Amino acid sequence: MVIVKEIRIKCNYCTIHYSYGNGATSNIINNFRTKHLDKLENEELCDRPLNNDSSEDNFDTDSEEINKKKRKKTSISDNFASATAIAITLDLWTSIQCLPYLGVTSHYIDSVFNLKSAPIAVKHLPGQHKKEKIKDELLDLMEKWSLADKVFGFVSDHASNVIDIAFNKNNSLNQNHPTNKYNIVQFGCATNLLNLFIKNITKFTKINGELDIVNFGNIFSNQLNLAQNSLNIKNHQLIKDVTPRWNSTYLTVERVYEQADAIDEALKSKELCRKFDVFKLNEEEKESMQEIIIVLSCFYDATVILSGS
Repeated sequence: MVIVKEIRIKCNYCTIHYSYGNGATSNIINNFRTKHLDKLENEELCDRPLNNDSSEDNFDTDSEEINKKKRKKTSISDNFASATAIAITLDLWTSIQCLPYLGVTSHYIDSVFNLKSAPIAVKHLPGQHKKEKIKDELLDLMEKWSLADKVFGFVSDHASNVIDIAFNKNNSLNQNHPTNKYNIVQFGCATNLLNLFIKNITKFTKINGELDIVNFGNIFSNQLNLAQNSLNIKNHQLIKDVTPRWNSTYLTVERVYEQADAIDEALKSKELCRKFDVFKLNEEEKESMQEIIIVLSCFYDATVILSGS
């Protein structure tokens, strides 16, 4: 990027000029994210302020930071070279800006028998996340880091687009390297499986209807806050149950149970016009929630242990 006439920014890739009023960089960052992510080669896109001391200056490239990243990459490569076996974990997600990403992390034992982990990619992955596309990206990363002969297995969730990816990857590696015999093993994430199980068992309880209370808007939140203060109950917001988020159901139920009296009090307010009386919790429902919390807390503890490093 080059600063043009102090308050205009010119993109070096597409030559479009962007406003640079008051040091704002949102337009430039969005231009990179939507049009030039392939130019970044997996480097993190930082919302770094621009250097506008002169209309002829380039962006401050922060050479020290770049050198630091290069040294880190060299260190990781050296560790890979000395490791006898490497496992990788992968995950796909969508950012707040609705941009799809693939994250890949390596795990290995170092020379003094310490378990080490190192991220090797957080890569923009546009388009549909089909098996073939994910497989090709993983193969590319393995070649780039010279891991084809080191990786013995990888861990993924249980999504349909990654279930058989190890089989496809082994076929591709054996075709590209006919002198070797590759048999990379795929492991399903145990924590992910636990939480899928939780989602299934809660379908057979009354809990889902009771938890609709957390979807109310600002008016209810305000009344809940007033009720909490009146009853001297902790000022905790309700937690929304989000399917992909681990332990989400447990945390939601636990919070609703904690705030049950405040919720009932808030529902009495004139501002809500008694529209939501159906969501008041009776004693039987509270007892049911208490039992569910006891059961789900076991899964919560197991998830914390399994996902710990």
